This record gives sequence, C-alpha cells and structure tokens, in this order.
Amino acid sequence: LDQVSGSVGQLCPASGCDSRVVSITLEYKDALGNVENSTSVSNVTIDTVTVKPLLTQPTSGQAYKQVSVTYKIPERPSPGTVHMNLTDQNNATNVVTLLMTH
Repeated sequence: LDQVSGSVGQLCPASGCDSRVVSITLEYKDALGNVENSTSVSNVTIDTVTVKPLLTQPTSGQAYKQVSVTYKIPERPSPGTVHMNLTDQNNATNVVTLLMTH
C-alpha cells in the first residue's frame, strides 16, 4: 500500500480571497479502480480583513474636562500594532502616539 502526502500552498489566487466560511473536500480513486472515497472539513473561516475597532468613549462633538478613553478591539491584535493617536485639531503637526500593549 503506497501512501501519498501533499499540500496545497494557497487556495486563493494571487489577487486574494474574500472573507468567507468554506468547506474543503479531498477525494480520490485508487489505482486499482476501487470506489472513490473522500473526506472533508467544514466551517473553515478565510479571514482577509481586520474588523474596525470601536471607540466607545469619548463621544465626538462633546466637551470634557477630563477624558477617559474606552475602546474595543474585536479581534486579537498582532503584538505591537495597537496605536492611539491624539492629534491637536488646531495644530495637525502636534501628534501624540501611544503604543498599547495587549
């Protein structure tokens, strides 16, 4: 009984895939002509977009004496990629960037 193993590098074209949930089926018929057989996996998520984060506080257009910032990041972020920029709207060159650790 000879076994064959293999892999498929990318199931998406070079231009990329849209995000979606898919099923993948592998099937074959052996060299002796026996009935074809298959196996499959389902609910495989192809995730090609980062979901937009949510700033819950402060609210746009409101005045605050002190500002507390609350936010939600709906997916696990890559290390070192969460930044918060505080930009003075009267002087766009005055920017403070905070690196958030998670």
